[in-house]
Amino acid sequence: MRKFRLIGLVVALAVLVLVSKSFAADKIGYVELKRVLDNYGKTKKYVAELESKKSVFESGREKKVAEIKKMQEGMALLQDKDKEKKQVEMEAKMRELRDYDETKQADLQRDTDSRMKDILKDIDSTMQKFAKDNGYTLVFDERFIVYIDKQYDITDKLLEYLNKSN
Repeated sequence: MRKFRLIGLVVALAVLVLVSKSFAADKIGYVELKRVLDNYGKTKKYVAELESKKSVFESGREKKVAEIKKMQEGMALLQDKDKEKKQVEMEAKMRELRDYDETKQADLQRDTDSRMKDILKDIDSTMQKFAKDNGYTLVFDERFIVYIDKQYDITDKLLEYLNKSN
């Protein structure tokens, strides 16, 4: 019986040593995905494009609002018969403004969703290539880690790799 315990203990120690050595050889890292996304060159370029599109949208919107305000100011001077006609025109302009807002905002949202999806796919594939090229066994997103030492943070290395490769 004692012999079996001794053999079991030796086998357990051997397994423990082998397992610990295999884990010691693993290279582990984590990335702050939000920081990667915010500092990625393609994201910055897209944000600049988006701001330009928003500016064009706001400019068109301001023109429509100015037309409506001008119509409202002019209505005070009109007779009742003409006011009714102008009121109908003004309501049509207001509907046009609402439709413009809804359409442009939906277009911007659709474009943003599509571009961000492409950017995230690009980051993901590049992150996988980076991990393979640099011998990482595991790379985590820091949002899903309760605690890890900062020495395993590879965000800056990934950003450098990402911006060089794209």
